[in-house]
Amino acid sequence: MNREALCARCIRVIISIVCLASVAFAARAEPIQAQAGGVLPLCAEQSYGRLFPSPNYTNDGAIFWLTEWRYAGAKHKVVLRSRDRGASWLQVFDYPYTMNSALFTAFDMASEPEATGLTAYLGLIYYIDPITNQYHFYRTMDGGDTWESRTAPCNGSLQCFDYTLRAADRPGVLFQPRFRTEYYPSLPAGVARSVDGGATWQQVWSETLAVTMAVSPDYDQDETVFASLAAVSPSLNTRLIISHDAGETWSGGGQGLCPDRHLGQIEVSPGFAQDRTLLASATWTGSSLFMSQDGGVTWRAIFPPGGPYCGNSPYGEIYPQFSPDFPADSTIYAATFAGLYASYDAGESWIMLAPNTSYNLAVRRTPETDTPALPASGAGSPEPREDVHQVFLPLTAVQGSGPSYKPHTLFMEAFFSWPIGATQYRSDDGGRTWQCMNIPLVRPQVYLPLLHIQS
Repeated sequence: MNREALCARCIRVIISIVCLASVAFAARAEPIQAQAGGVLPLCAEQSYGRLFPSPNYTNDGAIFWLTEWRYAGAKHKVVLRSRDRGASWLQVFDYPYTMNSALFTAFDMASEPEATGLTAYLGLIYYIDPITNQYHFYRTMDGGDTWESRTAPCNGSLQCFDYTLRAADRPGVLFQPRFRTEYYPSLPAGVARSVDGGATWQQVWSETLAVTMAVSPDYDQDETVFASLAAVSPSLNTRLIISHDAGETWSGGGQGLCPDRHLGQIEVSPGFAQDRTLLASATWTGSSLFMSQDGGVTWRAIFPPGGPYCGNSPYGEIYPQFSPDFPADSTIYAATFAGLYASYDAGESWIMLAPNTSYNLAVRRTPETDTPALPASGAGSPEPREDVHQVFLPLTAVQGSGPSYKPHTLFMEAFFSWPIGATQYRSDDGGRTWQCMNIPLVRPQVYLPLLHIQS
């Protein structure tokens, strides 16, 4: 997590503590089975930034790490890439600046890679002064080797919430919820769509501000998208809207959700075409984790037990993830203010995997081999280009106990000390054992040509 984002995270956690201390947890809550000895390892240092494993991580072993360096008299927003599941890293993107600050605000990868390599999209804000900023938007179609500028879907700070861009499995299709309109040059609030990889954008919902979105994993077949609104839609009388025609028309959903809170997290089942299942949770508010099994129309609370809760749960913001093989494997994970939890029966019962405050959870199928498949254009082991940094990732592990082995690789951020001390963790067995993912170190004798500079 970069330092600005870490500060924001700490503020959010402190706010959660203050708010939750003022309300009593409802007496109807049922106990959750705890596992002994599941504390995460104490890591040697904090790590900054966000991790994004490839949608095809099982085969390509690709992970992207968005973070920050300081060297050569400038600060640098950088993207690191691993193609060997985190054993070594290359720096593949650099945005240097000498004054003020910059923040990454968007990153997503297409569910299906292009023939030439993995396609990813990256958004970044540079703050020129307290009231002026620039939003930059980039695309790579070769897994990060090269980047090209695209048309930014947002125009500045707070116009789009961080990391809400969504890429579909149809090449070039993107969706971006827009939350504010008062920044110059003005862009309409609502939902924007691109069908040409960010070259142009069209507004497909303008009635209300939009906060976050989710795209069906089978979008190329069903064209289904979901959007959470900041306010109730006057025409549909709901905060959750659904489209089955790529955003051309919308219908209302969300029956059973907390009526006065927008969603911060929406996850669609990998088997959505068969099970019509989604998970959703509200932002910051200590609300329940909800499940829908009819494509988002109706919802019921599944975590914590005894819900629904709409602001009076001590679990804070919940980051849910399905098993990659759901519904055949009915495992669901939930990273929360009160720890990491798992359900092995689609939300009917839960166990604690680790008590640490956890967030930004991602789950992938654990590879059966230690050798990732090479990109289509590659031959032999991938060699670093001369103009990139090569870095190496030390791992430390701790043995957990309790839950059975699951062939799931979990990536998440969590606090190993309080009130600061957050880092990246990885488990390759569904949460039984954990590794600290310390920030990689750069070989000092290697220099990266500057992509762009602001002064």
